[in-house]
Amino acid sequence: MMKDSDKKVIDAILETIGNNVKRFRGRISQTELAEKAEIGRSTLSAIENAKSIELDNLLKIARALDIDPVDLFLTEEEIKSLSYKGQILLDKLSKLIFAEDDLAKRYLKKGGKK
Repeated sequence: MMKDSDKKVIDAILETIGNNVKRFRGRISQTELAEKAEIGRSTLSAIENAKSIELDNLLKIARALDIDPVDLFLTEEEIKSLSYKGQILLDKLSKLIFAEDDLAKRYLKKGGKK
């Protein structure tokens, strides 16, 4: 059973992601973004309304919006306040999380063994 405090944290994360998807989507319709991301429009709607999200759909949306997936987890104020070094660190972390660089791919291919 999930603790109330954990549920509040998860709800806050879902809300931040949903708000960011809406913000980055801008004037693109839900239907257009859903098609570009290759997900259902109802799935996109659920994400934007902080109902649920699966990481593979998060990655598809970020790619369709041409943004770093990490940006979906940060509030607009947090993004603006990041220092240059922080942005570099986030970029590296994002690449590792989503296995977009060769080192991460090799590491993951070996099952996380060095």
